[in-house]
Amino acid sequence: MYKVLIADDEMLIRQGLASFFKNDERYEVCALAEDGEEALKMARACKPDLILADVNMPFMDGLTFVETLKSEQPQANIVIVTGYDEFEFAQRALRLDVQDYVLKPVSEKEFRELLDRLAARMDEQQLRNRHLEWAEHELELHHEYLVNHFFQRWIEGELDQVEVRDQLQYLHLEIPKEHDVLLLAMREGAEFEENNDKGDTNLIWLACEDLVGEVLQTRCEFILVRLPSDHMAVITRRLKPELVWTETLQEIYKQLKESFHMETLTCLLHGDDPDDIPQLLEQGETELTAQGNYSGIVLDAIHIVEREMSDPDLSLLSVSEKLHVSPQYLSRLFHGQTGITFVSYMTRQRLARAMTLLSDPSLKLYEVAERTGYATQHYFSNVFKKAVGISPGEYRRSLRIGDGEDEKEE
Repeated sequence: MYKVLIADDEMLIRQGLASFFKNDERYEVCALAEDGEEALKMARACKPDLILADVNMPFMDGLTFVETLKSEQPQANIVIVTGYDEFEFAQRALRLDVQDYVLKPVSEKEFRELLDRLAARMDEQQLRNRHLEWAEHELELHHEYLVNHFFQRWIEGELDQVEVRDQLQYLHLEIPKEHDVLLLAMREGAEFEENNDKGDTNLIWLACEDLVGEVLQTRCEFILVRLPSDHMAVITRRLKPELVWTETLQEIYKQLKESFHMETLTCLLHGDDPDDIPQLLEQGETELTAQGNYSGIVLDAIHIVEREMSDPDLSLLSVSEKLHVSPQYLSRLFHGQTGITFVSYMTRQRLARAMTLLSDPSLKLYEVAERTGYATQHYFSNVFKKAVGISPGEYRRSLRIGDGEDEKEE
């Protein structure tokens, strides 16, 4: 049953129009208003499906009422009631997307025909809305699959630029002009089989994806895609400085290791044009394949740095002793497989952790230095400024979270 509001400053007209609805089970008159302001209040309260409004009403004329209501309730069906001398106003009203108009005096036969047309239109509108709601529900229910399928077709070159734009809009995805693409590959650690049922591997991987999403959602908006290779791809706006990613990845490594005994390989790439996404994903897949050749010794060294970076005595020598290999051998192996020296990697990880700690205004600079493995604040400040370009204190002030004290940097 459709709710009806009638707005006319003449009582006899209001009552006469209302009488036409009495024996029509499709409609129910929910409100009668004698001016535009009252009609607007009643429309906001009862949310009518159909509104009959006179053009010439006091306080707020019919056209102003229609324009205001349409901005608030665009789905409302509106019929203008007017006299012959106000026909020009009725034509203006039609441009405001009203459905029809009725000329006074109102003929019952013509009015019945109008109600039949309106009921058919509103039935069609309701059916269309139900289909749209169903489509939105299905999109939400299967969104992950649809996103993964879209990216697979995009990577394989099956979509042109127009189709890509349409699919992004349909799936409610937005890729920033300057963006980061992070690829992750998980592989089972030595303890995996001891702690997980091999039959539940797919469920475990889904849980890993959820865990990665939980870590990321506290830091940025992102699109997470599961590629055909079972690698994960994360697309975000450009995160600056890049060391922010290092701290984020440390948390991902830690969570996956502790929860599922998974070892994680990553590749971070930057793009300046959304159309380059397929190429970046292919490049990332190639780099992950190369990283898949990391030996157990290199992965163990990486994990030791992640766990023990607050130890100022942590070094190539101490890590090599833990792994029972010579420092020369570990240095060559690490550089050969990762492309950077062990010391450079350790410094990068420590500075990433420092940048996170600097966002906590309760920590003094010397405390940040201690927690990232630097014996003195002076040495920490020198290393930080050389890598980031500004001092730790300047970086903290750039975050606008300082505690009001300008700490002295030695």
